Amino acid sequence: MRGELGRIDLRSGKVEGEVERAEELASLLKEDCQVGEREAIELGFRKLNGFVILGEKRSIAFAKNVAVIVDNSFVTWDELFVHYGLDRTYLTVGAVLTGLSLMLFYLALGTSLLDYFAPEPRLYTPILMLLLGLTFLGISKSRPKYRFSS
Repeated sequence: MRGELGRIDLRSGKVEGEVERAEELASLLKEDCQVGEREAIELGFRKLNGFVILGEKRSIAFAKNVAVIVDNSFVTWDELFVHYGLDRTYLTVGAVLTGLSLMLFYLALGTSLLDYFAPEPRLYTPILMLLLGLTFLGISKSRPKYRFSS
């Protein structure tokens, strides 16, 4: 990912990339997560799903029990949040099904390729595929996904 300097897995303590004082940083983030969990519960949320600590030159984003250290001048925040916020499998399946259903709608209504079906049945498959595709697109941003989950 662009702008990423390193990452720390808080469960195992595994460090990837060039991270200075990784053990210190991991223990500090664990403490911050525990305090954040308590504050989130006090504010009425069920749990803390992620947070970002912004610095002048570097920042730390915490999500899914991974702390990602990024360089502020190079990081693409959209890419970071999409990477950790969306389930790419559901997103891909939803996009493919939606695209195929739109193609089948065109074939059913705009061409004579599907004329051997009665008028209604040739629309059943594209409608079903469109509903499934939109469902998968919606699932890709489900509650544990669009907010960072651990």
